Amino acid sequence: MAFGGIDYSQKEEARNHFKDLVELLENLIEPFTKNDVDVIKRARLYRAVIFGYSQNELWGLFKLALVPAQTSFEFTLEEAIATITA
Repeated sequence: MAFGGIDYSQKEEARNHFKDLVELLENLIEPFTKNDVDVIKRARLYRAVIFGYSQNELWGLFKLALVPAQTSFEFTLEEAIATITA
């Protein structure tokens, strides 16, 4: 499904989790935006970060990195939050 390489035997459950994530992100972002278009764009940014880091972790792309995945993930989130709250 969303992560490619993970076999979700319960596709409906995975779909529900994805919907929950979308709703959570939109609710967190909404107070910092001016309109619905901004909410959608910002929520997509965070989803891309979350799924991108998850996929890279699954593929093992962080194993030999000089900077730990957690460190760069936190940096990326801080940068994204700064663009919304500025």
